[in-house]
Amino acid sequence: MRVKSYEDGEVEALDITDVGDWPFKSADMAIEKWRGSLPAEVKLALERLPKHNARIASLAVKSEALRDLLVSNPFLLWGLCECGHVTPEVMATAETLAQTKQRDLCAVVGLNGTQQEVRLWVSYTFEPY
Repeated sequence: MRVKSYEDGEVEALDITDVGDWPFKSADMAIEKWRGSLPAEVKLALERLPKHNARIASLAVKSEALRDLLVSNPFLLWGLCECGHVTPEVMATAETLAQTKQRDLCAVVGLNGTQQEVRLWVSYTFEPY
């Protein structure tokens, strides 16, 4: 995911990971307009995450499997990022993980991977704050 930085009349193209998570937490009108350009289900999923928003957004743009996991179970994808299993540096590994059953992914982040745990993660993901 590419963004533009304007500083002292200079325009620089950056990856969203270079900017960090602040655009996902800002109430600035211009930033809100940019976030509004994201697909609604992706925007909702990213808004739920406590951190790694930029990394996950960047990965979701590059991989349909990661985007699907983000939409279906954002906290599970966040957990994979938090544990260091999903990073831009290991895109092939991240994509392989994203194509794995969610029950198996729970085990990767230290859970038992029971059907109940997967449902808890999904329901927690979509509960309003």
